[in-house]
Parts: sequence; structure tokens; C-alpha cells
Amino acid sequence: MGIFRKKTKAKKKRTNKKRGQSLISKIYKGSLKAFRVVGVVVIITGSAALAILLYRELINTPYLEIRNVEIKGIVRVSEAEILRITGINRGLNILRVRSNVAESLLKAHPFVESVEISRRLPTSVEIIVKEREPIAFIKSNSLKVMDRLGVFFKDYSVKDGLDLPVITGIKETEDGAIKGREKIQVFELLYDLRASAHLGGIGIDDISEIHFDEVYGFSLFTLLEGSRIELGMEGFEGKLQNLQKVLKARGGTFKGINSVDLNSDRGVVVRFYALASEKNGRS
Repeated sequence: MGIFRKKTKAKKKRTNKKRGQSLISKIYKGSLKAFRVVGVVVIITGSAALAILLYRELINTPYLEIRNVEIKGIVRVSEAEILRITGINRGLNILRVRSNVAESLLKAHPFVESVEISRRLPTSVEIIVKEREPIAFIKSNSLKVMDRLGVFFKDYSVKDGLDLPVITGIKETEDGAIKGREKIQVFELLYDLRASAHLGGIGIDDISEIHFDEVYGFSLFTLLEGSRIELGMEGFEGKLQNLQKVLKARGGTFKGINSVDLNSDRGVVVRFYALASEKNGRS
């Protein structure tokens, strides 16, 4: 019995010794990790402070002052407007240019469809502008300018200096545009009018108004004579070619013509203004 007790005590002593060593080892390892973390924090803090000092030096150095601002794609928007809106001017430190902020400010301009601003270190900035292309005035509650995407992007102003055909009868959607089907028809008609002008026929410059009716379709009113040209809903290219034949036979003028119906089942129907003698009942 005594032998067994001694062995038991010896085992307990060895066990306590291992526990003591394990505790010291854990404390040592924990301290070592703590010192490492503190060291990393000190290094990061020092690096951050150094980076801040370096940045302050860079944004104040004359070496990085903007000397050249290259602006591309502008027609209606002036260079002065772009520099004023974006705040990008010669002499400004290039690191102070926030491209995303400047782009957002410039996109608020009604004639700017998209813009991309790039810094070209050390002293140049490039601004590429894509302007909206106005193609017609839309007369709804007010006179608005429509671009090539069918968006009514601004109210008309004399300062815009635009000379475009007026489209009436079009209903504006909630997002300020033309409904899908009507949009396609309007664009097709405008395209065919441009093509007709190239072939020597009637073109956009000869038109004062384009009227749309949900039942009868499109009608054109000539700029000089005020003659009405009825086109219907489709097949504009062929109908404009028939109109060109009528004009050619009359020396290229609408003089005396009240209306031309190009949408009739009877072919081209031309109606003339009544002569003064006929109005008075004389032959």
C-alpha cells in the first residue's frame, strides 16, 4: 500500500510541474504576440503619418499645377462653361481634381449627354464630352427640345440658337420622352426627310411643322406656302418619292397647292387653292 502511495505522489508532482511550465509558456507567447501587434500598429501609424505629410507636399507643389486642359467633343457648350462648372482651371493642382465629382456636375448641363474626365500626370487634364443632338421641337404644354434618343431634355430658349421642325400632337410620357411606337415612327420620318433632301426632294429645312394624329398619322406643313402633306403612319420613303415626282412636274414648287394626300387609295391626290375668279363665282 505504501508503495502505491509514493508512486501516486510522484505522478502528482510531475503533473503540477507540467502545468506550471504550460502557464509560463502561454504568458510568454501571449506577450510576444502583443509586442508584435504593437509593433505593426506603430509601423502603420508611422507610415500613415508619412503618407499624409507626403500628400500635403504634393498638393502644394508647383510641379503638379495644371498647365493644359484639353476639351473634346463640344459644339454648343463653350469651353468657358465647362471650366466654370467643373472648377478645373489652369494653375489648380492636378491632385485636387476629383473626376467623378466634376463629371456629375457637368452632366447636369442640359446639352451634355455624357462626359469622361481623365488626369494626365503631371500637368494635363482631358475632358471628353458627348453632347446631345437636338433633332426637333416638341409642342406639348410648352415647347421642348428633343434629342436623337427621343428625350425631351430641355425647354426651348431663344438663346439656344436652334432651327428645328416643330412636332405637334405627340403625348409626353411621365419620364419626358416619346412612347415607343411613336418614337420609331418619328425617327423614321425624320430620317426619310433627310434622305429625300439629299435626292433633291423635300427635306426638314422645307418643313415648318410635323403634326401627328393617332388616327390619321403624320402630316407635314411646308415652310413657305403652308401646304399640307398627308403621309399616314408608314411607308414614308416611297410616299416622299411620289411627292418629289409631283414637285418635279410643277417646277419644284408648292405654289397654288393646298394639300397633297400621299396616303390615299386613289394614289396621289393634289388639292389646289381656289382661284380668285372662282371664289367670286366668275369663270
